[in-house]
Amino acid sequence: MNEHPGSDHVIAQATRRVTTRAVLAGPATLAVFEQRRGTVDVLRLEGGGLRPAHSVEGVAAVTALPGRGQRAIVDARAELRLLDAATLVPRPGAMPQPPVSPSRFSLGDVTSLHASPGGGLLAVGYAGGATDLYDVRPPEIPSLAARPLAYARPAHVDALIAALDVPWLDRSAREVLRLLLAPLSYRFPRDGDAATLSAGGYDIAW
Repeated sequence: MNEHPGSDHVIAQATRRVTTRAVLAGPATLAVFEQRRGTVDVLRLEGGGLRPAHSVEGVAAVTALPGRGQRAIVDARAELRLLDAATLVPRPGAMPQPPVSPSRFSLGDVTSLHASPGGGLLAVGYAGGATDLYDVRPPEIPSLAARPLAYARPAHVDALIAALDVPWLDRSAREVLRLLLAPLSYRFPRDGDAATLSAGGYDIAW
């Protein structure tokens, strides 16, 4: 005799879904990855329970980008996408594509996705033992140009320098990047020592 009426139903419901990873995506919001189904769901706490709010399918691996409010996902075709953590809406900016080579088809399935502590680099692991390394800092540059530089971080200096190395960049784009780089290089010196003021000196207002 079942001492807990309804418990069989609860167990049946629980066995239908296997959560691979769950992380907070905001206030009273949870992002859940189910690797077997290939889905990422955003659940919100409403009425004493978690209710589905947003979902994305075809996901092979997922990770959070520290301090950016973003989720990085890789699908079965090894394509990388950056999504808003709370809504799963794609973030603007072109994503780097995986290397193209004959040996790429023997890499096997995507098995893991990990972000660096600063969130600027992503490593994608494959069943065949290979790893792809992505630099995801350049896609942030368009939004950096459209908002106050008070929101900038030291990692943006490296991102701007890397973007200036792109050979096909036109003259007007280079001018914008150099204009952004000048105050950020002052604010975040590469040697780690912040600029100090002397008598009669001045600072850049943020």
